[in-house]
Amino acid sequence: LKYDKSIKIFYTGENKRPNFNVADYAISFDCMTFEDRHLRVPLYKLFKYRTGLDLALNRKKLVLSDISKRKFCNFVVSNLGQSSDERYSILTRLNKYQTVDCGGRVLNNVGGPVKDKLAFQRQYKFSVAFENSSHNGYCTEKIVQAFAAGTIPIYWGDPTIAKQFNSRAFINCHDYNSFDAVIERVKGLDVDHDRLLDTLNEPVGVK
Repeated sequence: LKYDKSIKIFYTGENKRPNFNVADYAISFDCMTFEDRHLRVPLYKLFKYRTGLDLALNRKKLVLSDISKRKFCNFVVSNLGQSSDERYSILTRLNKYQTVDCGGRVLNNVGGPVKDKLAFQRQYKFSVAFENSSHNGYCTEKIVQAFAAGTIPIYWGDPTIAKQFNSRAFINCHDYNSFDAVIERVKGLDVDHDRLLDTLNEPVGVK
């Protein structure tokens, strides 16, 4: 910003809007169209998260023996300051059904933060994949990492997420009237391994 005559390009992977009174161009997750001045590039398509996307798109087909010994659900959050009320709400409800293993620094119950998130998530049927906040188009790496681990993401954040990923491959909280209804969906899949397997083998279908 200290260079008055320079071309200014705004970039964010967070839930922030570009200010075109300051920036000439912008790269963000937003679905806006602003002539040729904005390019939509979600965070999961960039940097270290690109590996997770490639793994998600090329994950192997599972059979019943692959999931027979899997644990219930995981929750990996390490930044307490960015945790949404919705995250704690779904976690409270899930824990009433079965204990959720928390592998991050927030609410950790597995003996300390895990070193390899992907390896940790691979042990589970479900992964809580909630964004820090909700906005159309705002989708970070969380759902992609859950896909890459071969689990079923329980997702909340981007109300338009089904435009980006195959809605049969995850549990989209935005499709339900309440988190209680989401829990019923989770319970149904948890006890029916045939349906669980069908969901796990759905293509991720990035659009």
